[in-house]
Amino acid sequence: METNNYNTNLQIVSQEYPYEEESLQTKTKRLLNHLSPKNVWKIKGLIIACLTASFLYVTYLTHFTYAFLATLVLIGTIELGCRLFGGKAKGMRLESGIFMVTSLLQGLQISLWGMHDNWGSAQMFCLHASLLLYLMARTGQSSQKRLGIMVWIDIIYTSCIFPLKYFFLGVLTLFYKTTPKQELSEEDKREDQLHKRMILISIITALVLTVFAANQLSQVLPSFGQLWHQVFQTLASLLNFNINFENSGLFISRLVTSIPLALGLFAQLAAVYLAKDKPLSQKQFEARLKKTRLFPKTAAYIVLGSLCFTYALFMLTATSQMSELLSLNQANIPAYQASHIAVQGFWQLVRVSILNFAVLAGLYIFSKENLFTHKGLRLISTLLFSFASLFALIAGWKLFGVYIALYGVTPRRLLSGWFVTVLFIWCILTLIRIYKPIQATRLAVFYATISFTLVSLLGSFML
Repeated sequence: METNNYNTNLQIVSQEYPYEEESLQTKTKRLLNHLSPKNVWKIKGLIIACLTASFLYVTYLTHFTYAFLATLVLIGTIELGCRLFGGKAKGMRLESGIFMVTSLLQGLQISLWGMHDNWGSAQMFCLHASLLLYLMARTGQSSQKRLGIMVWIDIIYTSCIFPLKYFFLGVLTLFYKTTPKQELSEEDKREDQLHKRMILISIITALVLTVFAANQLSQVLPSFGQLWHQVFQTLASLLNFNINFENSGLFISRLVTSIPLALGLFAQLAAVYLAKDKPLSQKQFEARLKKTRLFPKTAAYIVLGSLCFTYALFMLTATSQMSELLSLNQANIPAYQASHIAVQGFWQLVRVSILNFAVLAGLYIFSKENLFTHKGLRLISTLLFSFASLFALIAGWKLFGVYIALYGVTPRRLLSGWFVTVLFIWCILTLIRIYKPIQATRLAVFYATISFTLVSLLGSFML
């Protein structure tokens, strides 16, 4: 949406990406040669870390108290892999920082307070989306080096194409045998053992100091003591596996389920080094769209004009009822009537607003004229999204001004209110983008992710 170059020639993929023809064995050898022989164990350790993170994530799906620990270990594993393969500066710093914080906060909320009634699936989806966006941002696998209109394709490559392409790389790497030339010298072995001992000592020291400090602070603030006690209980429960057939079967099923997730995660992290470029850049995508951009501006005028005429007719018809609707929050109406008013037409207005975004995407894909440079199309698109903003405001008034104002907040009302707010903000960003080349997609994703995290935390205290 930010860049519209319709005259770009498509380059031959095999010439631009010479690494794509390599076998998995060659990729494995080149990946291991990326590090010095004495550091090959780090890659194998990363595979074990991916398996541990995936196991905890699978466990969280059925035991919500593990959500924060699973999120923390998963983010730590991604950070370790990126530093191992790509260095500290790899990736998008702003995006990865925001998505890391939102993921940790969402995981912490689920661990401490559980899922909210009626929108637990939304919480699980948003946590998974935040982690996926963090993985994409931290590994730097983005066509535009930031969130933009290609974010949907970037997510497909991050979640599907790269994990499937390098899926068995983790197995080959884990069982890769070092050649005699790669054997460590005695001095390197002693240095490696000393390094491991120092790490172990530092972990034990940190644990002792943390327990002592937490014990002292718990006496100062009892609520902190309760929180810390709950954290210790969660950590202790990880080690408390009863040896019986039922728990052993559950453990094995989780382990088997986590193996493909671990291989996919390692494959995506390895792609930081193996995939030098995105297989589909924005210029290539724009070139491919030349085949679909067949409709003249007259067709765009017909579609947009029909919708705007319908919306204008609706607003004129509803004008007589607007004053009554705006005064309902001051009336003494029963709960069932307030519920009927809020629900009646609420989701229909939301769907119509979403329809406008689908129309915008259709214009971008199929229209010959550039929506953001053609004066006539800009004007009628402004009218279209002005109506969309009004529909979002009407739906918001039905929910906030009538239902919530009279009868308070419930989890379902809070989630619906968040969705309407996001829809309205997206409409405003689209209106601004029509006239000014702002990073609308980036801001829209940021707002949706951050606002859902805050609403989720707020709901834990309010509900």
